[in-house]
Amino acid sequence: MKATVNLGPLGGVVEAEVSDIDLEAEEVYVGGERLNEQGASALEHEFTQRRAGRPNLDASGSGSVHVGFRVTKLVRAQLAGRAERAGVPESEVLRAALSQYLAS
Repeated sequence: MKATVNLGPLGGVVEAEVSDIDLEAEEVYVGGERLNEQGASALEHEFTQRRAGRPNLDASGSGSVHVGFRVTKLVRAQLAGRAERAGVPESEVLRAALSQYLAS
């Protein structure tokens, strides 16, 4: 049987030949351990629940966009320091600062 798998926005779409495996008769190892039906079901569930790409920042589900701009080395160092002190990614600091600026 052929199956089409969408690898997300960067990976594209691939077609693969898929066949059933009798896990009682054939030995399949994942992470160094023999795979059984229960493990296969867990892997299937995990795989089907994954979403490609970055998480959506908009609660309405309408999507988010990427914005980029250049800064001086000093501003970048200040940003890195602020993010480290707050224990958050630099992008979170930038989003908060931009939202605050636009709200004023």
